[in-house]
Parts: sequence; C-alpha cells; structure tokens
Amino acid sequence: MSGTSAALTPPADAIAPVRHPDAPAPGELIGAHYEDCFGCGEGQAHGLHLAARAGDGVSVTAEFTVREAHQGAPGLAHGGVRSPRSTRRWAP
Repeated sequence: MSGTSAALTPPADAIAPVRHPDAPAPGELIGAHYEDCFGCGEGQAHGLHLAARAGDGVSVTAEFTVREAHQGAPGLAHGGVRSPRSTRRWAP
C-alpha cells in the first residue's frame, strides 16, 4: 500500500537525502540494530522479527510474518500488528 500526503511534502528549499556510500546494496538484508528490538531483533520471543531490506536510493522495505503470538482471536491477526500495514509510504 503506498500513497502520498500533502501534509508531508518537504519545503521547496529542502535538500533531498542521498544514499550513503557504505549503505547496503539494494535488495540486501539489513540486520537488526539491537538484538532485543521488538521490531527487528531476534531476542524478543513475541517480537515482529521484521526482515528489512535496502531499497533503491534511500528507501527500505520490511517483511513481517504473522505468527500465533500475534493473534487477536484464533486465526486472526491482532489489530495492533495490522495497523502499521495501513501506514502509507510517502513518495515524492
């Protein structure tokens, strides 16, 4: 799901970010920044265990698999783990 929002349009004089020369290559898996991070760390038994990958330019994508611990009712993902899915990607 992607879209744009005028509320998040940068000022006309803003300088666009550039990819750092040492950034991972597009498609490369980005490891956890902290083992116990709820989002990307493997140290949280019920964490999201996001698999983030570098994208083109300065973009990043992440994949998340709903597991049994993330159920709100049997067989249904809890709304709290589904709500970030509705967050839109802002692109120029």
